[in-house]
Amino acid sequence: MAFFRCGGGTDTSDATATAENILSGKTAYVNDEKVTGTMTDNGAKTASLNCGGSYTIPKGYHNGNGKVTGNSLSSQTTATAAAENILTGKTAYVNGSKVTGTMTDNGAKTASLNCGGSYTIPKGYHNGNGKVTGNSLSSQTTATAAAENILTGKTAYVNGSKVTGTMTDNGAKTASLNCGGSYTIPKGYHNGSGVIRANSASSQNLIKATIDGAQVTSDLKLLSINNIDIKVSNLPDYCSKPVVFDNSIHFFYGYKHYKYNSNTDEWTCISQNLQYSVTSDNYKIFVYKSQIHMIYSDKLYKLVSEQWVEISTLPQSTYYGSAFEFNGEIHILCNGKHYKYNGSAWSQVSILPFSASNTKAIAYNNAIYLMDSDMYKLTGSTWTKVATLPYNIATNVEYGQFTVYDGGICYFSGGTTRDETKYWYKYTETGGWKKMSDVSQYGGGSSNVISPVTFNGELHMFNSQLKVHGIILRVYRKV
Repeated sequence: MAFFRCGGGTDTSDATATAENILSGKTAYVNDEKVTGTMTDNGAKTASLNCGGSYTIPKGYHNGNGKVTGNSLSSQTTATAAAENILTGKTAYVNGSKVTGTMTDNGAKTASLNCGGSYTIPKGYHNGNGKVTGNSLSSQTTATAAAENILTGKTAYVNGSKVTGTMTDNGAKTASLNCGGSYTIPKGYHNGSGVIRANSASSQNLIKATIDGAQVTSDLKLLSINNIDIKVSNLPDYCSKPVVFDNSIHFFYGYKHYKYNSNTDEWTCISQNLQYSVTSDNYKIFVYKSQIHMIYSDKLYKLVSEQWVEISTLPQSTYYGSAFEFNGEIHILCNGKHYKYNGSAWSQVSILPFSASNTKAIAYNNAIYLMDSDMYKLTGSTWTKVATLPYNIATNVEYGQFTVYDGGICYFSGGTTRDETKYWYKYTETGGWKKMSDVSQYGGGSSNVISPVTFNGELHMFNSQLKVHGIILRVYRKV
């Protein structure tokens, strides 16, 4: 059928657009029909892309001003590696720049180590196949000892194997020999403190001493106290203040310092020029921190190169008091007070239960004991009575002397006259006080007739009142 256009209009029968082909809001005639467009008007679209990213262009109309921009390489390669962090010959981008690596390629490193050795791992890349190997123990413990060459109970490695020793530990062996006798030294280890002494014989029983530059000898006598053997020898001088130091007995008298050699029974005068003359009980001689110290009046000195060097002023005078080392500190007890010195300062420890100037005190079984008519023990800062002293001690305690020997406190009484009976008493915590013997025959002065010290497990008693003719009594237990 033919159509006729009024007024001679345009023929639109050949148009093909649909609504989605016409911009939204716009109209057009297609096949003589008016069509309103639905095409989206996107205007000017923009977007940014990272490397490898994509942007889907929206369907519809774009006005030509839109733009899709690729982000900068530096913004997409933010990193921290430097050339030395990248394997040599390899490249990488860091913050937009191409970097060629300089890190050494070590490949598979190998090394071997002895015990205690070390291997410095080279800087750079390792491929995981390298290995550091410890050398065999046998190659590092090449030795020749057998079990009998190693002290019993001790272990050692020999040629890679752990060996437990079987060598006997003899410790300190002691023996005595008669003239012409012999002693077979036991097989095994000896600690160097063992002593073999020759017994006295008529041709070999002289004790030597040096008196005023001349050598004097006297016969060695063997006495007995309650079945305990006594050896008697002469002293080179009036003996005052005996003390054990440096594996020997030392004593001081006047300006002189003497030392005893127990192997030869000889006394040596070490010095004749000390600056203080030691003659009375106002001098206290003792060992503190492995040095000989002296208290005189209210001063503390130590012996340095045979000179008394002052190191401290005492908080009080110790005339006729007691002074000794206990638990690494110096303790002084006198005139009712008790002080201690820690190496730099004095401090008061306690008030004594009595105020006598001639205070007798001693350290025994990790405690301090104090003697008067009664015996006291210090606990903290408190004195507790633990025993009553026997009559012969209590009435003469100021004239006697104390020492620790054979697990107990030993007391040797003095007296106010030469003819008074002198006694040896011993105290133990379990047995109390026990009279051991009458030792009057070894006395010989008006006071402090016997000054005892313990040395090498033996009790040494000094008659301190007889110049030149003084005696030292060395007490041995019978075997």
